Amino acid sequence: MDRAFLARLIQEAGLDRLRDFLLQSASPCIRIGTKGVEPAQLKPGESRLGGLPDLPLGMTWPLSGKGEPLAFVAQLRMEEVASGDAEGALPRQGHLFFFYDPAQEAWGFDPKHRGLSKVFHSAGVPLARMAAPRKLPDAGRFKSCALRFARAWSLAGFLSRKDAGLELSEKEEEGCDDLEEAIGREIGIEGTRHQLLGRADPVQNEMELECQLASNGVYCGNPEGYKDPRVKTLKKGAADWRLLLQVDSDDAADMMWGDLGRLYFWIRKQDLASGNFDGVWTILQCS
Repeated sequence: MDRAFLARLIQEAGLDRLRDFLLQSASPCIRIGTKGVEPAQLKPGESRLGGLPDLPLGMTWPLSGKGEPLAFVAQLRMEEVASGDAEGALPRQGHLFFFYDPAQEAWGFDPKHRGLSKVFHSAGVPLARMAAPRKLPDAGRFKSCALRFARAWSLAGFLSRKDAGLELSEKEEEGCDDLEEAIGREIGIEGTRHQLLGRADPVQNEMELECQLASNGVYCGNPEGYKDPRVKTLKKGAADWRLLLQVDSDDAADMMWGDLGRLYFWIRKQDLASGNFDGVWTILQCS
């Protein structure tokens, strides 16, 4: 799906007035489709959402900073993803693994949420299917889903349009929703909005500044946090953050983030370029 194709969809959605803005602000991404399967149907090392991970041989199940088992969210085989990575931003080989707090207490606005999610990359190491720890609560056990990946475009959301000074009519707002749906139809992935890279689709607010502040020790759970004297120095680093993975609530995986929310894994651009996933910051948003 190139920009000319996206331009046609914009026209069909009746968004000619917004055409230039939408085209210029669109960012390539990888949309992820899910299909519920039995765990045994997934080949060793195959990408998946939920279920059980194939971890590097000899590795123990990841624990939180509190010593409790984390919930397994996703396993992505880089060779399956590579054809959709238009930027070449992701590792070309191996796997990315995503774990998160099964109690869903790591909303991401508090520096204390560090350690309640983990992302790591592994390559060139044999993998073995892991059984979930007995201490992992039922809320952190998800159903297995096979994945497929497709190149797509992620669009500027409501707040980005507002920041650009665009006042949309009700019809244009509906057209933007129609455009998002049309992109999904064209690539055959509709409904859920699982996504690698590109622009996040926030349920609430933009998250780059929150990632920058909370990961650097500034509490962002109320307006007072943004008045912290450290904000002035830190906020310029918000531009370094980009979406790594967006995980939607998904019935197929029996996965619900808050109240029909989404889970967002963010990474600094320089960390992604160097393959360092230790500093990934995770935010949960719901309505």
